[in-house]
Amino acid sequence: MTQTRYCDAPAGHAPHDDCRGAPAPAPHQVWQDIDPRVGERFLLITALDDGKARVVPVAWNSHAKIAAPLPGARTTRIRVDRFHPKKRGYAYVATVQAP
Repeated sequence: MTQTRYCDAPAGHAPHDDCRGAPAPAPHQVWQDIDPRVGERFLLITALDDGKARVVPVAWNSHAKIAAPLPGARTTRIRVDRFHPKKRGYAYVATVQAP
């Protein structure tokens, strides 16, 4: 599984392993599920409410920085405190423009 890491370095830097954290979850962010049982799964946050993020699975194009909704994918809710780059959490990938 390829995992993209976030840090406070300027935009456009190469991913690396010694990440200091992630930004606070917000709409229009793409996060990668880092649970080793899942494989490559990317989620787009569409909204935040009551301590939960509404997310939809997307196909992530890292070169073009485009998140395309997967056909038939359903929106789910995930607790905001699970958005951290640790085991069974989620790693920040990028922020995309609203469609």
